[in-house]
Amino acid sequence: MLKGNFYEKISIKCFIIDNMNTSTTAITATPAAVTYIKKFLEKQGTPKVQAVRLNIVKAGCSGYRYELTAVDEAHPALESDKIFSLNDQLSLHIDRKFFPYVMGTVIDYQKMGLGEQLVYQNPNQTGTCGCGESFTVSKDNNE
Repeated sequence: MLKGNFYEKISIKCFIIDNMNTSTTAITATPAAVTYIKKFLEKQGTPKVQAVRLNIVKAGCSGYRYELTAVDEAHPALESDKIFSLNDQLSLHIDRKFFPYVMGTVIDYQKMGLGEQLVYQNPNQTGTCGCGESFTVSKDNNE
């Protein structure tokens, strides 16, 4: 079980990335993002966790925010999950109902000054709030 809330420990900023060359059916992560997630799991005392869940939560001034949680005994895999392999040792789960919001997303790691964070390059994203903590998607694409 995780010590504390996994998603509260990872600083997440949302950015609009134009002209992305990503698959429209997959969610992928850069090697740096996978390394960051694995190191975080180790720091939390859960190095054997082999899957994380990407949650899309209604929040913030723009509408939604990303949350990552471990897939473990406390948060098991769901029948409604779509599962993507991030590498040989880590997979990513997302509920099928949220998948249209994040199709083609690339999860990356970014270090800025003393801080570090995961960055979601989401081609479905149509805007962010001023602080970058939440994002919007076109309702036409996701209803």
